[in-house]
Amino acid sequence: MSKLIIKGRSDFDSRFLRDNVYLDSKKIGRIGFGETLEIEVEPGNHNLYARYIWLKSKNISLLIEKDQDKKFKISMYRYQQFVFPIILLILFAYSIARINYYINLSFLLILVIVIFAYPLYFLTIGKNRFFRIIEI
Repeated sequence: MSKLIIKGRSDFDSRFLRDNVYLDSKKIGRIGFGETLEIEVEPGNHNLYARYIWLKSKNISLLIEKDQDKKFKISMYRYQQFVFPIILLILFAYSIARINYYINLSFLLILVIVIFAYPLYFLTIGKNRFFRIIEI
């Protein structure tokens, strides 16, 4: 029998969340922070995706052959680990310039809004691309 091994998210943002994992539109389990889900599957073509409330990954088509193990990792959208630290850094620089040096750097606030649009896209229009399933 073939095995499908799926490693859960390791993002700091997702420590308390558990994602549902689906194979061929059937829920095969829930996976949390740093957990691993192992399931035996029949050889053949399958579709795999992850979902949490309204957020979802793309359907991944995979071909599993007899006695073959496939390993996947679930993660959030690309560059998510950089977005909020960059926003905080910009806001900190704005605050220091404004309070200590009386410099008005309003363009930095506009930059924060533009950067914040990136995760907002994945929470709304790009909700079906929020998660990434990567073969290891």
